[in-house]
Amino acid sequence: WVNAAIPRKLDAAVVELGTNDVRLGTSSWQFAHEYRTLTSRIRAASPKVKLLCVSVWPHRGSPSPLDAAVNARIRATCPGTYVDITRFRDRPGIRSSDGFHPNDAGYRLIALAIQSKLKMR
Repeated sequence: WVNAAIPRKLDAAVVELGTNDVRLGTSSWQFAHEYRTLTSRIRAASPKVKLLCVSVWPHRGSPSPLDAAVNARIRATCPGTYVDITRFRDRPGIRSSDGFHPNDAGYRLIALAIQSKLKMR
């Protein structure tokens, strides 16, 4: 995304980053810096954009300290609306066969969470 063209005149943009940063151990400081850079680029291209910043996709069970740190950075850095999907952490029937990634039902929940925030104006 660093060199990607950012579309102009967007009505809405959804940023969902951080899950792999947690998995790879990216520092929350580095993540916040890169997240701020991306969201600033989006705002510069579309100053009136409704920007939605989605939390990381959680592992089952207790939240990891890095999950919490990255989500705190997303919430603090987001120049728009934070969308928390961590509440789906232990819901049955929303993960694919690998036990981590969302399945169709999981993606439906995420889409509904995002859609509910899009309606808020």
